[in-house]
Amino acid sequence: MDLFINHYLIPVLAATTILSIVTIVIQLLRKDDVPLEAERTQNYIDKRTVFSSGFHEIKGNQVQYDKIFQYNPPIQSEEIDSMFVNRESELDKDVIYFHPKINFNQIQVIHGSSRMGKSHYMKKLLVELEKRQRPFWMEYINANSRSQARVVLNDIFKSLKEGINRFAKYNDFENRKDVQLMDYVSIDIDPLVSGEAEEAKFRSVKEFLSSENSENSENVDFSILPDFLNKIIRLKQKTEEDWLLSKLSYDNILDFIKAQATFLVQISERTYRSILLAVDDVDLLYKKDESQKEVDSLLNLLNKLTSSENINIVMTSRKEFANDRRKEMQFFRSVTAMEDDHIKDIYRKHVDFYHNKETVFSEEALEYLIECADGCTGVFLNHCANIFKDLNNKTNINKEGIIESLTLRIKKYSSSEKTKSYFKKIEGIAQTDSLVVKLDKNVQDTDLMFNVIVGPTPSDEYEINKLYYNYYQKKGNK
Repeated sequence: MDLFINHYLIPVLAATTILSIVTIVIQLLRKDDVPLEAERTQNYIDKRTVFSSGFHEIKGNQVQYDKIFQYNPPIQSEEIDSMFVNRESELDKDVIYFHPKINFNQIQVIHGSSRMGKSHYMKKLLVELEKRQRPFWMEYINANSRSQARVVLNDIFKSLKEGINRFAKYNDFENRKDVQLMDYVSIDIDPLVSGEAEEAKFRSVKEFLSSENSENSENVDFSILPDFLNKIIRLKQKTEEDWLLSKLSYDNILDFIKAQATFLVQISERTYRSILLAVDDVDLLYKKDESQKEVDSLLNLLNKLTSSENINIVMTSRKEFANDRRKEMQFFRSVTAMEDDHIKDIYRKHVDFYHNKETVFSEEALEYLIECADGCTGVFLNHCANIFKDLNNKTNINKEGIIESLTLRIKKYSSSEKTKSYFKKIEGIAQTDSLVVKLDKNVQDTDLMFNVIVGPTPSDEYEINKLYYNYYQKKGNK
């Protein structure tokens, strides 16, 4: 027994004691850092909710003709994971780059040419940050075709409003006075933020702070609101004036969004260290060049939001549309063309996931479509989708089937009032040695975009896709 105690039990007890001391020291050293794994897991279970990006799980594998070659970035988290190909090493680096204590004070930019997969990459980054339990409350905002900077600000405002309410409900905070005040103010200023009205009454706030609810007025912390609202509400309480608020400036809206972010971080008890706003397709806010000023306005506003210690912003854009803003932005990730083998992997993933692993194109046809895509995944999937649809979802489509589909589409583009003038010019250029055609900005309102041409460049030039170029060069029309 003495031998057992001396040689086995005492060393084990000593090692356990040392381990306990080391653990306590580590906890003390890390008290301001990310919680230890057990604490993180418990925090996640108790307080964390799925970020409000619209990503939801889908059920089962089934034939989904409308999705088999979807070229727009996927929405559901399962699809985002399943369709992701060959950018894993970059992703690992960027997950590290977005470390728990980030406070960039600069817009972080994922950049690349059109249809290269920027949006998918950003969504996958958000999913990975969520999986790794990074302490960010993440909001995905799509700026594509939203037309005005104010509309995007309104989207951010509403996303944070819903996020606060969802987090409060999840954690039984709904009856907290500060949560109620923030909610009622958000309700009352909603039409002013959206621009639907130039003035609005503080109906909800007034009732919340009325004499019947005098307890609220005494116990509410008004400092959670931005100064301009705090002062207005307190003044109206004293003067009994009509509770009317006039039009909000951009700076007012920004101040309120910053207040929302700060409040969400506070009520999470630092489970979230900051709000990560992921703003997609900022350069595609507009469809026509005369609205470029709206893109500039949006970039200015987003840049102002990064001054908050509780807000970080990542966005996607074509690099050439933001080159003059390098002081305000960090171009941290370039999304470039894919190798042919990786595009083939994408094809196989789409077929496996949405078509029960039944192939659609012959090997020769597939290789030809990949060759004509020039490493652009969106263009490749777009052509696959069009051909599959034109040929009534048939399988084992060969190269002759591709030509049949192109012939049908060319006939349509040549006869449509909306496209025929543009397509005549494209045909003329395609029969020369050039792939570049200059067209006016209204072509962006037609379905020639990404089907036949890609662009524009800042000088209104578009590139004709090789599938159509080869058709006219007789290289693909044998």
